Amino acid sequence: MSQISTDNIQATYFNGKSAKGYPATIKLFDRSIVISYQSQELGTVQVYWAVEALHSNDVNDNEYTTLKYGEFPFEVLEVHSTNFLSLLQQTYPDAAFLQSNYSWLLQRGHKGVLMAGAFLVITCVLLYWFGLPKLADTVVYYMPPTYEQSLGQGLYDIIISDYDINHEKTAHVNDFFDALTVTSNYDITITVVETPFVNAFAIMGGHIVVFEGIIDKMESYEELAALLGHEFAHVQHRHSARIMLRSLANYMIISLLLNDLNGVTTTILQNAESLKQLSYTRNFETEADQIGLQILLDNYIDPEGMVHLFSRLKSAYDIDWESVAYLSSHPLINKRINYTKEAIDNSHCASIHHPYLAHCWQLIKE
Repeated sequence: MSQISTDNIQATYFNGKSAKGYPATIKLFDRSIVISYQSQELGTVQVYWAVEALHSNDVNDNEYTTLKYGEFPFEVLEVHSTNFLSLLQQTYPDAAFLQSNYSWLLQRGHKGVLMAGAFLVITCVLLYWFGLPKLADTVVYYMPPTYEQSLGQGLYDIIISDYDINHEKTAHVNDFFDALTVTSNYDITITVVETPFVNAFAIMGGHIVVFEGIIDKMESYEELAALLGHEFAHVQHRHSARIMLRSLANYMIISLLLNDLNGVTTTILQNAESLKQLSYTRNFETEADQIGLQILLDNYIDPEGMVHLFSRLKSAYDIDWESVAYLSSHPLINKRINYTKEAIDNSHCASIHHPYLAHCWQLIKE
């Protein structure tokens, strides 16, 4: 068994059981490395490493070499030497632990680098489009309802500070919604704000904000029921939370990896204003349309109210909806009208007049 001299090589040995490092000497043999160090408890200790059990390490260079051995937690040898790596290569020319994980790439020169770069870009794109949304949905799935409601209240407080609340209409709209038969995991609270914009949006945890502009466009209580049913669906099925977290996933991923719930909360609250501009996915919008329609049917409210609501929305904007099909995350307004009409035709449900809803609607429109 031949031995390679390693005199004057400084090394530090870590046994994998503690963070303490021991000054060590090294001897290289054909099939093993022998490490010797001094322990206060045991005196001189010799450790034998079989060459075939060493792990490859791509951070080695001519001045600093790290060797890892065994199973996790690994034993580690840190060597500060200008020639130790060359000694290893001379002693073990075919050893697996000296073969770079990237040797196949380096052998291909510029083409290899381009291949790796392309692979990295594709991987990042796939993670962005598929990995981060999945991560956000998983976070929402495990989010306690109490935390979601607390976070939603914080968002609501920030957003609503920009508006003047119409307290009288707010009370009547909440009375209107409370009269509907709706099962929810949340305490739904609706706020009507004084602005001419034709809009409404849901906030995670139970808040729904309705702009006076969209109420002014409506002509029947069935349309209001359709709107509230649609926004309620976004809350109940956590669309608002999922879209919010998806849009901020890039900022939150570090907080999540560090299990920093406060970091997640801070990130979301700092971006509260973006909630008003968030666009739901087409799937979320379609699901909310379907659930909103089902609420109308379950309450025996004329489902044509949803068709009329879509028609109001279409006429509210002086744009060509067909031309923005691929720019908007919403389903085409005409498509929404068509699939709603088809669902109504297939439902065969009767509708009745609701005097109390009509009364609340009259008060809201005053």
